[in-house]
Amino acid sequence: MESVTKQTIAPAASGAEIVLGQNQIFAISAIPVGTPGATTGANINLEFGPTGLGAASAADMGLPVNQVFTFDTSEQFKSIRVFNNCTTTNVDVYVLKLSRS
Repeated sequence: MESVTKQTIAPAASGAEIVLGQNQIFAISAIPVGTPGATTGANINLEFGPTGLGAASAADMGLPVNQVFTFDTSEQFKSIRVFNNCTTTNVDVYVLKLSRS
């Protein structure tokens, strides 16, 4: 069964922590709900960390929207948080845990 986590994140805000666990491969995609902001572009920022991770910010790893990326949390990290770096629209963020088999 598919296990997708969806968050709608307001402009210039951090979403809630998504706990994935260690050594988890996951796909992430963000889709703007409205027109992307002209000043910052349409991107999100992804932060990795331990459980209890603080808010993500524009200083974290930047990813353009409307694309799918895959990552592995590795042995070091368990959680992610996403920052919406667009100043004019919400983004819908989708995170899907993937299988190694």
